[in-house]
Amino acid sequence: PVNPADDARRWPDVSGGPTQQTVRWSSEYTAEYGLNASAYPGSEFVESVLSKYYNPEYALRIAADKLAFFIDDEDGDIVDALSRYNKPAGVPATNPNRTRYAESYDRAIRIWLELGR
Repeated sequence: PVNPADDARRWPDVSGGPTQQTVRWSSEYTAEYGLNASAYPGSEFVESVLSKYYNPEYALRIAADKLAFFIDDEDGDIVDALSRYNKPAGVPATNPNRTRYAESYDRAIRIWLELGR
């Protein structure tokens, strides 16, 4: 949500940072509260987690670990892994953002190749 006052109403979709980390699925949340991802932990806790995710280095390190897990779990299928990234309980084939993930992945590969990597 744009307004942090709406966090409790929008839980579990509270996310932020360059990689759109979702507090509900964050390692900080599960370490602190166990796996009860349906319980809103309060605005102070949400703010503390999101403040970490707005640090690009921290956010990318967390995202890389999560994506590595999903890539392995999806037998190397990058698009399926991306389809699960922000929606861990979702089925990759039915993720409404799947086409965007595939296009973004293709664009990233083209940029990588243009840079001569």
